[in-house]
Amino acid sequence: MELVLLTKQYDADIAALIRRNLEAARLDIPGTAYYDEMLDHLSAYYDAPGRAYYVLIDEGTTVGGVGLAEFDGLINCCELQKLYLDDSVKGRGLGYMLLDYIEERAAEMGYRQMYLETHSNLHAAIHLYEKAGFTEIEKPQSVVHTTMDRFFIKELKPGKKQLERIAKYEKMLDEAEALLASGETGERLTELARALEAYYTSDDWKRDFADDEAGKLPKDLKRGVLSEDGIYNLLERCTYGFE
Repeated sequence: MELVLLTKQYDADIAALIRRNLEAARLDIPGTAYYDEMLDHLSAYYDAPGRAYYVLIDEGTTVGGVGLAEFDGLINCCELQKLYLDDSVKGRGLGYMLLDYIEERAAEMGYRQMYLETHSNLHAAIHLYEKAGFTEIEKPQSVVHTTMDRFFIKELKPGKKQLERIAKYEKMLDEAEALLASGETGERLTELARALEAYYTSDDWKRDFADDEAGKLPKDLKRGVLSEDGIYNLLERCTYGFE
């Protein structure tokens, strides 16, 4: 099996899959995704910043999908959308796999929370969400699908790419410190200083720093590069500086 980004060629398959699931749950009614205007053209809807949809393919057949999009009701929050599986592959743990995958993508995109709305008829889905660590909340004011009657939220863990990014710049910081300690001020030090300054002044660093302050990063993470004084002082000591 493989997960691929939704493109136009999968639109009809995904729309049919969603409709089959909603019909089986007797939710082929107004106020659900069944009547979404874009249901037959989801690739166009998800082709936008802050959105993504992934299709699960098994030997050339579309057997599932899961997506996310921005959720305006909460800060730095996305909405889990349209997680569905074909009956032929249910009961194999693929729902957990899709959920883990989309949470990782959401964290990489900068989201810090994931919201979802579902219905009491969808017993298996509710079990999945509760087991995956989602907490039930009151109905938000910005609910689009008015028939939905269960609402959940989850704090997202740092994504793999975020931790790899921090580790990469931490390694650069260590190398720059070693060069300064040895008295070297050549091109390599300038290269490292430029890269560290670009990170330090980026939105990525601001998010990484905020997550660290909020206690969301692993406790054993080496975090010299997330110290404002540490990285600033090193850059001041470099010959490149902040020019």
